[in-house]
Amino acid sequence: MSRATSHPAGEPVRLEAHWRDVRGQPVSDGVVGLTLRRDDADSADFAVRTLDMVPDATGAGSYVARLAPLPPGRYVARLAGGAEPPVAGGVTSFVVTPNTVEATQTRRDDQRLTTLAGHWHGICVFVPPDRTDLPAELVAALDEVDWTPRGVARRQRWDPWSGWPFLAAVCGLLGLEWFLRRRFGLL
Repeated sequence: MSRATSHPAGEPVRLEAHWRDVRGQPVSDGVVGLTLRRDDADSADFAVRTLDMVPDATGAGSYVARLAPLPPGRYVARLAGGAEPPVAGGVTSFVVTPNTVEATQTRRDDQRLTTLAGHWHGICVFVPPDRTDLPAELVAALDEVDWTPRGVARRQRWDPWSGWPFLAAVCGLLGLEWFLRRRFGLL
């Protein structure tokens, strides 16, 4: 069976199976059926379907079934055949995922885009898809923009109690104390 395990809802599902005989040669003249059932909580709403797979045009033992768009859910497909040698049931499962807003084709709302650009003190220029040059209005708007980078001045106060100079001073004083104690026999 085909290896695609996820299909979007609303689009046809294409399943492909390969059939080889006991010698490993492709079989292209057999009759292959496909049993499709739903394998999730909503399976009571979906009747088991039996479809005939048609040989692919390549003639290399490939069989194809094109299913109408299916509702979202998990499905199990099992091969069944009645030719010689008999086709034993290869099983595959796949998921039909629900449509998302991102994948849906939406129309552009020109009025909303113009309002949004106006709120941000900008302009909205619509360029037809067949036009290859930039409109004069857009070129003029880009020329008005100040493209010089802004300098950011930062002031930092020096804190002698945090950082390596303070740590070096503490280590130096402790080392001096150890040296003096050692010299005078106080260790």
